[in-house]
Order: sequence, then structure tokens, then C-alpha cells
Amino acid sequence: MIRRELLEYASSFMLLTVITVTISMMVMAGLFYLGPRAATLLAFGGKSIAASTSTLTSVSSSTVIPASRAKVDEVEVQVTLEAQAGIVQESTVQAVKGKIGIVAGHWKSDSGAVCPDGLQEAQINLSVAQKVVSALISRGYSTELLAEFDPRISGFVADAFLSIHSDSCVTNVSGFKISRFSLSKNPTVDDRLVNCLYTEYGKATGLPRHEATVTLNMLHYHGLRDKSPETPGAIIELGFLGSNRDVLTGKQDVITNGLVNGLTCFLQISTAP
Repeated sequence: MIRRELLEYASSFMLLTVITVTISMMVMAGLFYLGPRAATLLAFGGKSIAASTSTLTSVSSSTVIPASRAKVDEVEVQVTLEAQAGIVQESTVQAVKGKIGIVAGHWKSDSGAVCPDGLQEAQINLSVAQKVVSALISRGYSTELLAEFDPRISGFVADAFLSIHSDSCVTNVSGFKISRFSLSKNPTVDDRLVNCLYTEYGKATGLPRHEATVTLNMLHYHGLRDKSPETPGAIIELGFLGSNRDVLTGKQDVITNGLVNGLTCFLQISTAP
């Protein structure tokens, strides 16, 4: 009698073990299939997080998910969700369109050109560069603000690189100028960037081209030399601190639009099928 009960017990135990192992294998297979999506199905406080390519929403109770990672169109972006009153506000997720480096000329190095009344080139360059970086980020581009001799420039890899400068304080000439590196490894690509900037910046500001005064310092600019040779790059003199002061100091939003449109013009051409 006892032997029969032991056999029945052993059979039941073996059956339970088989069932447990089977369920575990099914769960593991499901997680493997879901991959990165699995994280969005984890339970928080008895509630779940639902994710889509455009929004991430949580209905957990007072749950804070700092720095969640989401994958959209195979590009990872940083998403911060904050829970309030048991509901997390929807946070739009945008795929990063490309990487851009923006140099604020002379920033953290020297003042650049200085006018008799004290206006400094570096001040104009930094103000414009900050606005350009902010505008590009708002359009979905990963953008870095770089100082004149920023160590990150060495070997810098990006989809575009632009160094922003302003010209001297003279009042007898007017206009802007743009140049690529004279020894560019990809002159055709760099020329496309220069042409897009010339077109869009001129259209936005109404300033004339002043190509005749492109200097050797622009043609051999250290930032264009030191970045990765595969990174398309250019340097721009926004205008003269003397004759074009009204634009450089009072119309920086217009300048920003021209530079951003020039960069996006180039990037759209570069990514066109």
C-alpha cells in the first residue's frame, strides 16, 4: 500500500516537473522573440507599460521611470517619463535624423575680432551657435556645441560640421563667406554643404556673398583639418561686425534659420535615395 502511494507521489512529482520546465521554456522563448519589446511589457505595481513607435504611456501608480530607453526605427533615443496622479504624460519619441557638430568660433579661446565700442566676435558666434544647436535638436538632429579648440573636434565623426565666425569691424564692405577645407578628402560632398549654406543663408539674411575675401585661415582652418576626413565640413563668416552689425546683433533668429536650413538642405540631399 505504501509502495503504491510512493509510486503515485513520484509520478505526480515528475509530471509537475515536466509541466514547470515546459512553461519556463515557453516564457523564455516568448521573451527571446519579443527582444527589446519585452521591456515595455514588464509590470509595475500591477499595471503595465504600453509602448508604440510614437508614444510611451504608463498607468502605474506614482511610478517614475527615469531615463527609459526606447528604440524607434532602429535608433535609440532617450525618453524620460514622469508619473503624476497615477498617469504618465505621453512623451513623443523622435528618431534621431543625424549628428551635427557646431563650433562657436573663438569660444573658450579668445575674443576674436573686437570693435572700438567693445563688441566681440566671440560673443556673436556663441549666441548664434547656441541658437543653431537648439533649433537643430528641436528638428530631431543630435547636435553638439563645440568650443574653438574643443578636444572632441579631433577625429570628430558626424553627418555635418560647421564652424561659426564673424568678420572684422570694417564698414566699407558687406557680406558673408563660406569655405571648405582646401585639402578635403571629399571635395564634392563638402562643396554640396557649402553651396546649400550659401543658398539658404543668403536667402534668409539678404546679405551678399563676399567670396573674394575668403582667407587662407578659412581654407586651412584647424577644425576642418582635425575632424574626421569623412565628416563633411565648412566654416562661415556670418557677416562684418561693422557694416552688418544690425543683422549680427538684431536678427540672430534670421541667421539661425538660414544656417539650419542650409544644414538640413545638405543632409536631405545626402540621405536622398
